[in-house]
Amino acid sequence: GAKAYTADTKPCQLPLDSLSAACVSGEAMFLAGTVYQVPSAGAEGGETDGEVSSGTTYSFSSGDSGFSFAFGDAIRAALCRLDPAAGKAELLEGYVPEPGVSVMAVAPGADGTIWVMEQNMGRGETLDGLSDTASILQAAASTQVWRQLSADGAQELARIDAAQVMEGQPVSASLVDGAGRLYLASGSSVTAVDGGGNPLFTCKGQEDIVRLVPLADGAVGALTMNVEGGRTVTPIDPDAKSWGAPRPLTGSAASIYPGGDTYEFLYTSGDSLYGWPKGADAPQKLLSWSSSGIDCGQVFTMTFLPDGRGAALLWDDSDMSAAGSVALLFPADEDAMAGRTVLTLATMGLDSETRAMVMDFNRTSRDYRIEIQDYSEYNTPDDASAGLTMLNTEILTG
Repeated sequence: GAKAYTADTKPCQLPLDSLSAACVSGEAMFLAGTVYQVPSAGAEGGETDGEVSSGTTYSFSSGDSGFSFAFGDAIRAALCRLDPAAGKAELLEGYVPEPGVSVMAVAPGADGTIWVMEQNMGRGETLDGLSDTASILQAAASTQVWRQLSADGAQELARIDAAQVMEGQPVSASLVDGAGRLYLASGSSVTAVDGGGNPLFTCKGQEDIVRLVPLADGAVGALTMNVEGGRTVTPIDPDAKSWGAPRPLTGSAASIYPGGDTYEFLYTSGDSLYGWPKGADAPQKLLSWSSSGIDCGQVFTMTFLPDGRGAALLWDDSDMSAAGSVALLFPADEDAMAGRTVLTLATMGLDSETRAMVMDFNRTSRDYRIEIQDYSEYNTPDDASAGLTMLNTEILTG
């Protein structure tokens, strides 16, 4: 069963005003987002009253993800490096992209370097005359470039233009592996290319690919979803040039995170965190987010550190002033937990309001502790009602 964890959560001042992507490299997290630049008085163009103009914003949705591009002199893409154990973040001052660039994905490179996937929409001229979502998506995909940067973000070490490689085919997702190979998803296929953009191999025959996800030891997997909503992660084997064994995920599997040294990957399903141990044929339930004192809806990314602690970056953008914090997860003190009566809350899914009430109760009660049993986590890609069947069976058996 899952272990009980407690979280030590502290505010973390991030040098970013918004977040768009994250990756884990060793014990560090690299974060991508934007910063707002207020022109100083007397700058080119005249004096300013301090107002920040974000220029033009284009917003649209694709699948279950939403994207927003903002252009203007006041907003630019930025990167930072976070040490979660210390709770300290620093801006990569060397990374100063061209106006109109948005960083849509990041991936760890060799020797502390970082890969960034940039979309350069200029100052909006690329989207002139476009009104429908499909046309905007196609225009955005046509500008996707992956760049490998030095650890400080200042030097470009390699570049792969995704649009040139696919020669007009739509790119639904892309990701770089630990060896510098770029994987490009289109429909139900994934094409791998080398650092020079030369095609290496193509894997075909999957269900529709939702996105590509990082796996342990620099590998890449494809997250797919069937018509019933069941999700599966299938690794890509570059040596065999084929798909590996599929990893069917329980429940909704809303978010997938790097697995650290022990797991191929981590994912949230319902109120629980699961890990797929290396070499295993089934996932393992690791902890309950709410029992640990964390709102899983605020987890932007997480991983396990070499010493066994969990480290989660929390991002609360529920109001106008988004704020970051870092939660370090420790195995709970069993003696302290033993004196509290456990109450089980059985659910099929859990809304944020109920989750907040459970967390508040667990923080304030010394005699009781509520544990959430979300039966939707038992659903599988082949049986979307497995959790409901289990709930009904346990009710009937008392």
